[in-house]
Amino acid sequence: MPPPILGVAEPVLSGRLTPPRTCYKIWQSPAQIRERDARIQARQAAQDRAHIHQALSAFGGFSEPADTSSPASPTATTAQVAANHAQPTPTTPTKNQSKTPSPSKPTWRVNDGKNPHFNRLLAEVRAVEGGFANRPKTSDPGGPTNKGMSQKFLNIFNRAYPSWNLPKQSKNLTDEQIDGIYRFEFFDRPKLDKVANISGIHPKFISQIFDAGVLHGTGDFGKWLQAALDKHLGTDLTVKGTGGAGFTMVTSVQPRVQLFCPQFRKAN
Repeated sequence: MPPPILGVAEPVLSGRLTPPRTCYKIWQSPAQIRERDARIQARQAAQDRAHIHQALSAFGGFSEPADTSSPASPTATTAQVAANHAQPTPTTPTKNQSKTPSPSKPTWRVNDGKNPHFNRLLAEVRAVEGGFANRPKTSDPGGPTNKGMSQKFLNIFNRAYPSWNLPKQSKNLTDEQIDGIYRFEFFDRPKLDKVANISGIHPKFISQIFDAGVLHGTGDFGKWLQAALDKHLGTDLTVKGTGGAGFTMVTSVQPRVQLFCPQFRKAN
């Protein structure tokens, strides 16, 4: 093995047509190689600590260990900070574990409670339709009735709106379902909200319209209202069924309805 030569270089010429270019081949002793490797390891360790510091800064800060020469200190601090900021890992339920069902939206129409006209009408109905009743058909042909919802009406309603997924028996209706039916069938569909907003109309007039729809069906109350308007206002309305008939026939003679309201107040 040739003796180490320090600071000695061999010139290597790149050719005659180009300017000479010199590179240096330097030989080092084993001790110098070990020293060089130690410097490389120290530089790499410093870079690792810088990377750890940068990564831990994302967790809210980094506390420099007292003894920076010890490679175990940053590792321990890393584990500690990571543990303090660890997020719970979601677990997949096993076969023996049942996943908690998320609350589903109702399939029926829900009363939001924000309409003051309907809130008043609903309170009036609740005052007289207080619970479940199952009287003989001779006195109540509608059958078992739950807070004004008869079995006969529920059967018809379920056939018309199967997507609501209401119970088949009226006694199994919840308060939320009953309020939703009252709001949809007897208030929204006849457009009583627009009727109630007619200037000068008597609140009791709306109550009687709503109550007639609940007791006898919206088809009958629409015809009766048109006939009453013809009689008292001198109109000539075509007697038709339900839907928006209540709104159409009242708003079409709105000025006369406003004249009728003082007479209605006087009579009531």
